[in-house]
Amino acid sequence: MSGNKTEILNRERLIEVINQSAAKHAWLAREINVSEKTLSRWLSGEVERIRTSNLTKLSHALCCDVDELIAISVEESYSNDKNRDVLVNELYNDSLLYELLMEGKTKLAISLIKSTFHARLPSAIVASFYVKLGYACVIQSKLRSAKQYFTKALARAEKSNSDELRFSAYLAFAVNSLMESRYKECLSYLQLCDELSAHAASEEAHFHSTYALYYLHTGQPSNALAHAELCELACEPTNPSVEKKLFLCTALQIKTAVYLLDNRIDDAFAVCKASLSLANVSGYSRCISLSEGYLSVIYACKGDAENATAHSAFSLEQVKSNDIAHPTLVCLSIAVSRLLNNTETLATQMNMLKAHTPEHSASRAFASYQAFLSCYQNQQFEQANAYRAESQSLAKELAMEHWLSLLEPRL
Repeated sequence: MSGNKTEILNRERLIEVINQSAAKHAWLAREINVSEKTLSRWLSGEVERIRTSNLTKLSHALCCDVDELIAISVEESYSNDKNRDVLVNELYNDSLLYELLMEGKTKLAISLIKSTFHARLPSAIVASFYVKLGYACVIQSKLRSAKQYFTKALARAEKSNSDELRFSAYLAFAVNSLMESRYKECLSYLQLCDELSAHAASEEAHFHSTYALYYLHTGQPSNALAHAELCELACEPTNPSVEKKLFLCTALQIKTAVYLLDNRIDDAFAVCKASLSLANVSGYSRCISLSEGYLSVIYACKGDAENATAHSAFSLEQVKSNDIAHPTLVCLSIAVSRLLNNTETLATQMNMLKAHTPEHSASRAFASYQAFLSCYQNQQFEQANAYRAESQSLAKELAMEHWLSLLEPRL
């Protein structure tokens, strides 16, 4: 570092490091022994040069290299403002983010969002970006990190006193709870969204698709179908956004699942084909893999082992084991193996599911039920009863009691 007593502060990099570390301004001011007012002046750009001793204290407190906090010129400290504002608008518009997230470029999406944070960014935009950061974590099954971002988003929404942002944050919490198989918690957040439904704005389709998934997971197929159809209506515009195309695809996949449960195989096939067509147009592997997974089950129901096996294998190849869709795809492949009475493959898939999902989850409950049916079909009654007890226990524990009455006639 230069021997000068002061250096030009790289204001933008300082703001970025503070945001990345989630450091509170009051704490940071205490750590480096300056007032909060002084720190605010640095961050706002009111002060351009600061002492090298303070730069050193900042770097130690924020665990970064001191050279990162030094700008070569005053212009460097501000040069990215215009480009950053353009990026803020692009990311706030959603389409760019959905493109990145659905293409599996979550790390790039997260980096782009974080690069936009600065002291003057309005709370409303910050809240929206925290929600987006959370969803990026959800896609990678990093649900604890997602919850932390959603908590920050809700705090910003409260600060902005915006019902639209509150709705968005509550919906994000509902999605996270759904992925954690915390169904009572999920329902409570969806009910909060219900109270603010007039402020759903562009998230109406997302709201109904989440409600539909909640009802599907908890064994209430008629309600799942109703919300899937409402999701379809919310996606009706002639030129729907990227986001709405994805939710439309989800709605069709949920309808496919409901029709399969109701043994309406031909209806399931027609709707699933429509979802796959939409997914192929989008080119997003997650959407394609889920439609392919459901299609494999339909072929298995029809007794077409060749197509069922091929589509099942293809669906699993499209996503990584940490992807949000992976547990569902493994469950669908387990259903295919059970329908085709391929016990060896079913055992392998059960082990795969256990390796990548929590013990107390809806995926495990579904898999245990399929294993029960397989054992019963092959007259392995002792093992069948063990799997039956396991699936029933999980259903009760996870507030999935509706499944018990729905499936009891088949047990």
